[in-house]
Amino acid sequence: CVGANLCVRPRWAAHIGSPLQNDMLDDDLKTTIESALAPFLEKHAIDLVELNLNRYRNRLTVDAIVDTVSGGISIAQCAAANKFLNHLLEENGWITEDYIVEVSSPGLDRPLKTVKDFKRTQGRAVAVYLKPNNQGFKLEYRGILQSAANEAIVIDQIPVGVEAVGRSKKAMVSKGAITVPIELINKGTQVI
Repeated sequence: CVGANLCVRPRWAAHIGSPLQNDMLDDDLKTTIESALAPFLEKHAIDLVELNLNRYRNRLTVDAIVDTVSGGISIAQCAAANKFLNHLLEENGWITEDYIVEVSSPGLDRPLKTVKDFKRTQGRAVAVYLKPNNQGFKLEYRGILQSAANEAIVIDQIPVGVEAVGRSKKAMVSKGAITVPIELINKGTQVI
Protein backbone atom coordinates (compact mmCIF):
# COMPACT_ATOMS: atom_id res chain seq x y z
CA CYS A 1 0.00 0.00 0.00
CA VAL A 2 1.11 3.52 -0.79
CA GLY A 3 0.11 6.13 1.76
CA ALA A 4 -3.00 5.60 3.86
CA ASN A 5 -5.42 4.33 1.26
CA LEU A 6 -3.98 3.56 -2.19
CA CYS A 7 -3.02 -0.04 -2.83
CA VAL A 8 -1.38 -0.92 -6.13
CA ARG A 9 -0.73 -4.57 -6.86
CA PRO A 10 1.46 -6.02 -9.58
CA ARG A 11 -0.47 -8.00 -12.21
CA TRP A 12 1.10 -11.28 -11.05
CA ALA A 13 -0.56 -10.83 -7.63
CA ALA A 14 -3.79 -12.27 -9.09
CA HIS A 15 -2.38 -15.76 -8.48
CA ILE A 16 -1.91 -15.21 -4.74
CA GLY A 17 -4.58 -15.46 -2.04
CA SER A 18 -8.06 -16.93 -1.77
CA PRO A 19 -9.43 -19.11 -4.59
CA LEU A 20 -12.46 -16.79 -4.98
CA GLN A 21 -10.47 -13.69 -5.80
CA ASN A 22 -10.42 -14.12 -9.59
CA ASP A 23 -14.14 -14.91 -9.90
CA MET A 24 -15.60 -12.77 -7.13
CA LEU A 25 -18.31 -10.49 -8.53
CA ASP A 26 -18.86 -7.00 -7.13
CA ASP A 27 -22.08 -7.99 -5.30
CA ASP A 28 -20.34 -10.97 -3.71
CA LEU A 29 -17.32 -8.84 -2.85
CA LYS A 30 -19.55 -6.17 -1.33
CA THR A 31 -21.37 -8.75 0.82
CA THR A 32 -18.05 -10.30 1.88
CA ILE A 33 -16.59 -6.93 2.87
CA GLU A 34 -19.74 -5.93 4.78
CA SER A 35 -19.73 -9.20 6.73
CA ALA A 36 -16.02 -9.02 7.54
CA LEU A 37 -16.24 -5.34 8.53
CA ALA A 38 -19.32 -5.77 10.79
CA PRO A 39 -17.55 -7.00 13.98
CA PHE A 40 -15.07 -4.08 13.90
CA LEU A 41 -17.84 -1.54 13.36
CA GLU A 42 -20.02 -3.04 16.08
CA LYS A 43 -17.13 -3.06 18.55
CA HIS A 44 -16.53 0.67 17.89
CA ALA A 45 -20.26 1.64 17.84
CA ILE A 46 -20.10 2.61 14.16
CA ASP A 47 -22.82 1.99 11.57
CA LEU A 48 -22.10 1.19 7.94
CA VAL A 49 -24.49 3.55 6.18
CA GLU A 50 -23.49 2.52 2.68
CA LEU A 51 -20.77 0.54 0.90
CA ASN A 52 -20.15 1.16 -2.79
CA LEU A 53 -17.72 -0.42 -5.22
CA ASN A 54 -16.98 1.85 -8.17
CA ARG A 55 -14.73 1.11 -11.13
CA TYR A 56 -12.97 3.79 -13.13
CA ARG A 57 -10.13 3.09 -15.56
CA ASN A 58 -8.76 -0.18 -14.22
CA ARG A 59 -9.08 0.94 -10.60
CA LEU A 60 -11.65 -0.06 -8.03
CA THR A 61 -12.77 2.39 -5.35
CA VAL A 62 -14.13 0.87 -2.15
CA ASP A 63 -16.26 3.68 -0.74
CA ALA A 64 -17.57 3.17 2.81
CA ILE A 65 -19.90 5.74 4.37
CA VAL A 66 -20.00 5.35 8.16
CA ASP A 67 -21.65 7.11 11.08
CA THR A 68 -22.38 6.54 14.74
CA VAL A 69 -25.81 5.36 15.87
CA SER A 70 -26.55 8.81 17.31
CA GLY A 71 -24.99 10.64 14.34
CA GLY A 72 -21.81 12.68 14.21
CA ILE A 73 -18.76 10.51 13.57
CA SER A 74 -15.29 11.89 14.25
CA ILE A 75 -12.36 12.07 11.85
CA ALA A 76 -10.46 9.71 14.15
CA GLN A 77 -13.25 7.12 13.89
CA CYS A 78 -13.28 7.40 10.08
CA ALA A 79 -9.48 7.03 10.03
CA ALA A 80 -9.65 3.92 12.25
CA ALA A 81 -12.30 2.36 9.99
CA ASN A 82 -10.20 3.23 6.91
CA LYS A 83 -7.10 1.63 8.41
CA PHE A 84 -9.01 -1.51 9.40
CA LEU A 85 -10.69 -1.83 5.98
CA ASN A 86 -7.34 -1.44 4.19
CA HIS A 87 -5.80 -4.09 6.44
CA LEU A 88 -8.79 -6.40 5.90
CA LEU A 89 -8.58 -6.14 2.11
CA GLU A 90 -4.80 -6.51 2.05
CA GLU A 91 -4.79 -9.49 4.42
CA ASN A 92 -7.53 -11.43 2.60
CA GLY A 93 -6.51 -10.61 -0.98
CA TRP A 94 -10.11 -10.29 -2.18
CA ILE A 95 -9.18 -7.56 -4.65
CA THR A 96 -6.49 -8.38 -7.19
CA GLU A 97 -6.59 -5.12 -9.14
CA ASP A 98 -5.46 -1.63 -8.13
CA TYR A 99 -7.86 -0.15 -5.58
CA ILE A 100 -8.49 2.86 -3.37
CA VAL A 101 -10.30 2.79 -0.03
CA GLU A 102 -12.33 5.83 0.98
CA VAL A 103 -14.11 6.05 4.33
CA SER A 104 -16.21 9.11 5.09
CA SER A 105 -19.19 10.41 7.03
CA PRO A 106 -22.59 10.73 5.36
CA GLY A 107 -22.39 14.52 5.42
CA LEU A 108 -25.13 16.94 6.39
CA ASP A 109 -26.59 17.13 2.89
CA ARG A 110 -27.02 13.37 2.37
CA PRO A 111 -30.69 12.38 1.89
CA LEU A 112 -32.37 10.59 4.80
CA LYS A 113 -33.96 7.42 3.43
CA THR A 114 -33.92 4.70 6.09
CA VAL A 115 -35.20 4.50 9.65
CA LYS A 116 -31.55 4.43 10.81
CA ASP A 117 -30.91 7.68 8.91
CA PHE A 118 -33.83 9.33 10.69
CA LYS A 119 -32.80 7.95 14.09
CA ARG A 120 -29.36 9.54 13.66
CA THR A 121 -30.96 12.96 13.15
CA GLN A 122 -33.34 12.92 16.13
CA GLY A 123 -33.46 16.31 17.82
CA ARG A 124 -32.34 18.12 14.67
CA ALA A 125 -34.20 20.22 12.11
CA VAL A 126 -35.32 18.21 9.07
CA ALA A 127 -37.39 18.56 5.93
CA VAL A 128 -39.38 15.49 4.90
CA TYR A 129 -40.73 15.03 1.38
CA LEU A 130 -43.56 12.57 0.86
CA LYS A 131 -44.45 10.40 -2.12
CA PRO A 132 -47.37 11.49 -4.32
CA ASN A 133 -50.78 10.00 -3.40
CA ASN A 134 -49.90 10.05 0.29
CA GLN A 135 -53.27 9.49 1.99
CA GLY A 136 -54.14 13.15 2.52
CA PHE A 137 -50.81 14.29 4.02
CA LYS A 138 -49.07 17.43 2.76
CA LEU A 139 -46.14 16.83 0.40
CA GLU A 140 -43.54 18.46 2.69
CA TYR A 141 -43.02 18.87 6.43
CA ARG A 142 -40.32 20.84 8.23
CA GLY A 143 -39.51 20.71 11.89
CA ILE A 144 -37.54 19.13 14.68
CA LEU A 145 -37.42 15.34 14.41
CA GLN A 146 -38.69 14.16 17.79
CA SER A 147 -38.56 10.39 17.23
CA ALA A 148 -38.11 7.72 14.57
CA ALA A 149 -39.37 4.15 14.68
CA ASN A 150 -39.93 1.36 12.15
CA GLU A 151 -43.49 2.53 11.46
CA ALA A 152 -43.34 6.34 11.64
CA ILE A 153 -41.43 9.49 12.50
CA VAL A 154 -42.71 12.34 14.69
CA ILE A 155 -41.88 15.91 13.68
CA ASP A 156 -42.54 19.00 15.77
CA GLN A 157 -43.48 21.31 12.90
CA ILE A 158 -41.92 24.73 12.37
CA PRO A 159 -43.97 27.40 10.57
CA VAL A 160 -42.78 28.13 7.04
CA GLY A 161 -40.22 30.93 6.98
CA VAL A 162 -38.82 30.24 10.47
CA GLU A 163 -35.30 28.89 10.11
CA ALA A 164 -33.74 26.51 12.63
CA VAL A 165 -30.19 27.70 12.01
CA GLY A 166 -28.68 29.65 14.89
CA ARG A 167 -31.73 29.43 17.12
CA SER A 168 -32.43 27.20 20.06
CA LYS A 169 -35.32 24.77 19.73
CA LYS A 170 -37.11 26.64 22.55
CA ALA A 171 -37.08 29.88 20.56
CA MET A 172 -38.98 28.33 17.64
CA VAL A 173 -42.73 28.50 17.58
CA SER A 174 -44.28 25.08 17.09
CA LYS A 175 -47.28 24.29 14.88
CA GLY A 176 -47.69 20.96 16.68
CA ALA A 177 -46.32 17.49 16.24
CA ILE A 178 -47.23 15.34 13.26
CA THR A 179 -46.71 11.59 12.90
CA VAL A 180 -45.70 10.58 9.38
CA PRO A 181 -45.75 6.88 8.38
CA ILE A 182 -42.36 5.71 7.05
CA GLU A 183 -43.90 4.12 3.92
CA LEU A 184 -45.15 7.55 2.78
CA ILE A 185 -41.71 9.18 2.92
CA ASN A 186 -39.80 9.66 -0.33
CA LYS A 187 -36.78 11.21 1.41
CA GLY A 188 -35.75 13.64 4.09
CA THR A 189 -32.90 16.10 4.56
CA GLN A 190 -31.32 17.87 7.47
CA VAL A 191 -32.04 21.57 7.47
CA ILE A 192 -28.69 23.29 7.71
